[in-house]
Amino acid sequence: MKQELIAVFNKQSDLLVKALLQLEKIHKKIETSEMDPNFSKEECFEILTSRFSRVSDLYTQKLLSFLFRLLQEPDLSFIDKCQRLEKLGLTNSVKELYDIRSIRNQITHEYALDDLEEIHQAVMQGTPHLIALVQKTILYIKGLLKNIR
Repeated sequence: MKQELIAVFNKQSDLLVKALLQLEKIHKKIETSEMDPNFSKEECFEILTSRFSRVSDLYTQKLLSFLFRLLQEPDLSFIDKCQRLEKLGLTNSVKELYDIRSIRNQITHEYALDDLEEIHQAVMQGTPHLIALVQKTILYIKGLLKNIR
């Protein structure tokens, strides 16, 4: 059973880490104004928001689902998951993860032209938090998997 869990985790975490690296790359380019001159500012932000949304989805839908199945708490609501992550020390606050989910929802559902600058600012500010959450959670799960017999 342990080997099966490790295989599932490795598949999910590999996919997430690849997406995370792409998010980090575009975030850094925009943050340091090293954007590709072949892309407009809007195109770079479109890439950023798309990658942010993808990492957020992979994290909340795949990795957190795996974590809570591993903890034998599979049927938690999103807010309960946020509270549990805070208790585990994986997030600084419930609000941090809730804000990331909110940004993702804005990207996906409310992508109005007049809100673009606000969404871009939220993504730029939220990206470091999302990166830290993913990294902490992956390390935490690796620790749990080591202790399974």
